[in-house]
Amino acid sequence: YDKGLVLSSGYAKDAEGPNSSASKSNVISTAGDADISAITTPYPSYDAAVLEFDFKPSSDFVSFRYTFASEEYNEFVGSAYNDAFGFFLTSLSTSGPQYNKKNIALIPGTSTPVTINNVNNGYATAGNCGPGPGINSSYFRDNACSPYKYNIECDGLTTVLTASASVKAGEWYHIKLVVADVNDKIVDSWVFLEANSFFTESCIGIDVSNPLTGKNT
Repeated sequence: YDKGLVLSSGYAKDAEGPNSSASKSNVISTAGDADISAITTPYPSYDAAVLEFDFKPSSDFVSFRYTFASEEYNEFVGSAYNDAFGFFLTSLSTSGPQYNKKNIALIPGTSTPVTINNVNNGYATAGNCGPGPGINSSYFRDNACSPYKYNIECDGLTTVLTASASVKAGEWYHIKLVVADVNDKIVDSWVFLEANSFFTESCIGIDVSNPLTGKNT
């Protein structure tokens, strides 16, 4: 897809291709996010980009399509520099499924969050593609070695993934999307959110009450 929203731990515009660097970095020097840090414990997060809003679904199912990408690939696979993304769902009503910051950005069919160490094709030095076998490598696209396959700055990215959850139609929920650097403030990561992909099972639009808020976007 070629339309949507970009969240970045650095600058969103730096995601534009071609791939000209093995370690594109921007130190924003802003706070991390506690929910991301809980995923990557004991390593803290920094430079979090956050988008959050309330919504009321039209049916009992909600989903969102996204891609996680990073310059941490492939030379920091398996390290403490485990940049991560989270999609945290909270129920605002006592009716229907109850969630309290539940992360629904997961490897398909698992309870595993989307991070550098959880989706990759193995460690490789800068400028080299991962040797495989990696972790959940069927959901990973390598862009670290020439000729570059994708016209994008990042050295690696996931396939298009879908975050989804059961909800109750007509009830209010809160969603928070976060991407952040982990264990340092350098080497950027991005999340690409597909335009018009936030929808319910019935394909009827979702009523969003609050304007989106965030930083580093």
